[in-house]
Amino acid sequence: MGLREAICDGLKAKRHPIYIFGEQGRGKSCAMGCLYVSYKETPAVPQWLSLDTFIQQIIKCRTSRDGRCEIPNPTGFGNSIWRSECDWFHIASGCPVLFVDDIGIKPPTDTGLEIAYKLFNQRLTKDKPTQQMTFLSSNLSPEQLNSIYGPRIVSRVCRGTVIRCGGEDRRLKNAKYHDLF
Repeated sequence: MGLREAICDGLKAKRHPIYIFGEQGRGKSCAMGCLYVSYKETPAVPQWLSLDTFIQQIIKCRTSRDGRCEIPNPTGFGNSIWRSECDWFHIASGCPVLFVDDIGIKPPTDTGLEIAYKLFNQRLTKDKPTQQMTFLSSNLSPEQLNSIYGPRIVSRVCRGTVIRCGGEDRRLKNAKYHDLF
């Protein structure tokens, strides 16, 4: 079974979230990017976040004088957007489709663990409606994720469909090498 078929199987069976893991260069983020673009064509407005960046934004909000952090306008025109911690969590836990990329790219601090737990607990508890889809990617297997983030997070992240991406590093496979000497 290929990655596309495994994702479709999880979607059809409504086994959310979909956790995709494997070594770098296996197509996890690329597959999620394709899904993200496909959801942009629907009424369900998707949100994309890197877990590490999300944690950094929450910490900025917590340490700022007014509890907000500035985000440059994504269009490059107009004023920046200001968001509070509450705004960040409302967007991430309330959007119909969420993509969380690169879970575990950096070892989390105690604060990072608390923020990650809060995000996944709000988003992935069993009382959430099944139409609220969540896609997650990581280089970490569920066992590795458990040793870093602990069972409270892993039981939420891996309760749906877990897909392992194997094979060769596509980036290195497609690289063109030149011998100069």
